[in-house]
Amino acid sequence: MTDFENQEQLLRLMRYHSTLAGDMTSCSLDDYIKSMKEGQKKIYYISGPDPQRVHANPFMEPFKGSDVPVLIVSNQLDEMVFQNIGTFKGLNFVNIESGYEEIAKDLGDKDTNEGQRSLIPEEDVTPLCLWLKENCKPFVGKVSVS
Repeated sequence: MTDFENQEQLLRLMRYHSTLAGDMTSCSLDDYIKSMKEGQKKIYYISGPDPQRVHANPFMEPFKGSDVPVLIVSNQLDEMVFQNIGTFKGLNFVNIESGYEEIAKDLGDKDTNEGQRSLIPEEDVTPLCLWLKENCKPFVGKVSVS
């Protein structure tokens, strides 16, 4: 048996909290794959001390309105394993705390920047940036909408 087969067998035994079915349930990677949204090509995960705190994490926002499950990894060792192994059954592990824009595109949120920009009317953007720059002068050199 190769190291890769041993790694895959070990991963099959592991259980993680997940956002499957809207509640925090424990599942295996095989359970996660069965529940994946049609066309999903990545295994999304996030690390944190407990499922309740992770669910309140701002990086979870794109996933709240979607059917895409997220694994919740509470052990840093598991996160290291995901990063080093990289794939399970041909699906890449993706930490949702990195690459927010790419994940938003994957989930169908085509205009993440435009959606954020529309919260502030265009005519108010420049005055707001100037006001922030002036009032935060010792700490800020440049202010822009991103």
